[in-house]
Amino acid sequence: MKTNFIRSMVILGLALTLVSCEGEWGQKFLNFANDHSGKLSRDYAEANLKQKWARTFQEGYGILLTRLVALQSRLQILKVSTENPALYEEEKLFEEAVNLEKIYKLVLDIESERAEIDQAIKAMSQYCTNRKLYDDLDLKNVINSSLLESTLPEDGNTYETANSWIEAAVRAAMGLFARSDYEKQQDLFNQGIGAIRKNTIQGEELYQLSVRLCLDERPIYDGANFELEALAAQISKEISESYRLIALRSKELGRHLVPTLIERLSKKYQLDSSYNYVALKTYNYQFDKSLQDLEKHIDSLENALKRAPDKLEELLLQEKLRDSFATAIYQLDLFIGVERRPSVLSFMKKLRERFHGRIMQMKGGR
Repeated sequence: MKTNFIRSMVILGLALTLVSCEGEWGQKFLNFANDHSGKLSRDYAEANLKQKWARTFQEGYGILLTRLVALQSRLQILKVSTENPALYEEEKLFEEAVNLEKIYKLVLDIESERAEIDQAIKAMSQYCTNRKLYDDLDLKNVINSSLLESTLPEDGNTYETANSWIEAAVRAAMGLFARSDYEKQQDLFNQGIGAIRKNTIQGEELYQLSVRLCLDERPIYDGANFELEALAAQISKEISESYRLIALRSKELGRHLVPTLIERLSKKYQLDSSYNYVALKTYNYQFDKSLQDLEKHIDSLENALKRAPDKLEELLLQEKLRDSFATAIYQLDLFIGVERRPSVLSFMKKLRERFHGRIMQMKGGR
């Protein structure tokens, strides 16, 4: 509400004194300022603060409710497959593993945002005594913001007719009364301006009024607060269920993907490896996917090498192939350091030896 309280008080005071058609208009204005401006400023501040706190709570709870509903919608569209992985080809298993990882990261994001909303809900219960929020909302200027920017004279200065917003009222006073009387009344008028400034509610008194009115307003929204907390709790349960389904599906994929990969690569590179299933809390497909990508790259280089048109191209492709085997060994070393499944660890070590042997073989064929 942009009404300038001080300006309103001056206009009201002038109106009341000029209507009387008496010569002591400045004195009457000063009396008005001393007798009424303080109470009127408090009434004005109370009405404004009530309105501002009501709007703050309404908008705050509305925004948080909208965010929670949106979060729940995002969570509910994240579907974890329940199809039997045994029916999948290896590529389809990898595809679902990648998709499951994306779902997991999205659930993490949703959980993080829900935690932020939890903090916001808790913060709203402390709005009333939060001095920083009081300052951020600029409530201290609920009365004074327009006052100090208006055309009122600065403290210690007298009013001059160039300050146009009450110039018409002062000219009316000059027309009604003699010049000598006017100068005296002008001085009293300026004193009235100072009295209004002094009597206007501000500082700690205004802050305490804000606290009281906020505490009076807040219980109205207890129902909205309960609704937010209940919805946030429901979303937390849905997040936990999503994590459970992701972990379960992850283990199912690992149970089928790992042996499929090990069996195929063992046969391809003549490795004496077998897979014994070990239950894991979660399955990390990163090793399997990295190995599959490297395998495809190596296969493409080997096929290109077979079709090399000349000796120079053949040497260049051999160099790239050695680099690819070296990269594969490096990645295997990383995974060997963290792998806890005995049969998978054994397979990794054997595959590393085979790749190292291929590098030595290629060097010997130079």
